[in-house]
Amino acid sequence: SGCGTGGSIIKASAGWTVTTTDSALLVMGNRASTTVVSSQCLRNIRLDCNGVSTLSGLEVYGLRDGSTFENVYVTGNSNAPGIITGMAGGGTGSASGKMCEGVQFLNCHVQTNEDMASTEFWRLDGIFESQLIGCKAFGSSGATITDTNGFILGKSAQTRGVMLLGCSAANLTTSNNVGIRYAEWSRECWDQFTLLEQVKGSGVYFHGSTADGGTLCPANCRSINARPYNNN
Repeated sequence: SGCGTGGSIIKASAGWTVTTTDSALLVMGNRASTTVVSSQCLRNIRLDCNGVSTLSGLEVYGLRDGSTFENVYVTGNSNAPGIITGMAGGGTGSASGKMCEGVQFLNCHVQTNEDMASTEFWRLDGIFESQLIGCKAFGSSGATITDTNGFILGKSAQTRGVMLLGCSAANLTTSNNVGIRYAEWSRECWDQFTLLEQVKGSGVYFHGSTADGGTLCPANCRSINARPYNNN
């Protein structure tokens, strides 16, 4: 527990060399392990990627009931997700590490002034029965942001029962962006009271599912009372 996002900061050095094992400022859990970890908490801290290309702020693997993230602020990520959960399954739907389950993110923000291309602010893979409440994905009108998602659920590994409540995606302003993307491995996920502001592209996008024959939407995913504001 830090003393606030302005007072407790973990910041990348400008010369960080990003590798498959050194891919984030903070990693909780083990991306290659079958071990689960319960009752972990991280709050009141800023993770500054300092513009290092492809460096993420936070990766979370195998965290279970009672694990909470509150007032975590990721900034300065460039061409990389700010926050990643679960483990990418290579498009097969199954995670190579243990999934996350029963996790809460409260008032956690990913906000960057850096360029972003063909990536996402939040990557939610391999996470079940969890909530994001008041969380945000913010880009910058001064940056080049293309083919980027504010939140993506179930990109490579199955994601089920995840709720986004009162979340926001804003300033994804260059071209071909998506506020919230329900990808092919998402199941029974939904967003409610979502604010979408200055998203140049789709506010909410339902991806086809190869698991269901290539043309169906993700199973039972829905968007309720989304509010687009000045969208493109």
